[in-house]
Parts: sequence; structure tokens; C-alpha cells
Amino acid sequence: MMKIKNKAHLTWQKQQIKNRQLELEHEISSHWQTLKESIQPQKIFQNQVANLLNSKSEESFEQSSILKSSINFGLVLLAQKLSNEIGILIKKVFTK
Repeated sequence: MMKIKNKAHLTWQKQQIKNRQLELEHEISSHWQTLKESIQPQKIFQNQVANLLNSKSEESFEQSSILKSSINFGLVLLAQKLSNEIGILIKKVFTK
């Protein structure tokens, strides 16, 4: 804690505290928005599907040929696009 020497120093310290409070409130707000977005059913579904597909594709890349890996990669991309579309539909259902 700093020693306050005069009234000007006190007002400066008060302003610093107010600025810090505003920064922290803004940070909390942004974290809250991130949390709200991450618990939406659409995001949860997309994350689960993406995790499942990524783990399966990584396993198949390690154990297969180039052709098989290419096919798996294409299927993973297709599944991700489908999961995005399904996520949008789920969001529409829950927002109505």
C-alpha cells in the first residue's frame, strides 16, 4: 500500500482504483459472454462431435495408407459440416 501524501495524490489513487475496477468489470463481462456461448446446446454438440471425429481421424492417420487417410479426412470434413448444420438447427429449436 502506498502512502498518500496530499489531496491530489489521493484523487489520483481513487482514479486509478476506478480505472482498475472498470477493467475488471469489462474482463468479467467478456468471460461471462464466453461462458454463455460455450454452454449453448449447439456448441456442446459441435464440440463433442469435433472431439470424436478428431480422435478417430488421428488414430486412422497413424495406422493407414495415404489413400485411406485422404478418404477419412474427407469424411471428417463432411461430418464437421453436417454437425455445424445440425448445431444451427438445434439452436433454432432452443431459441423458439
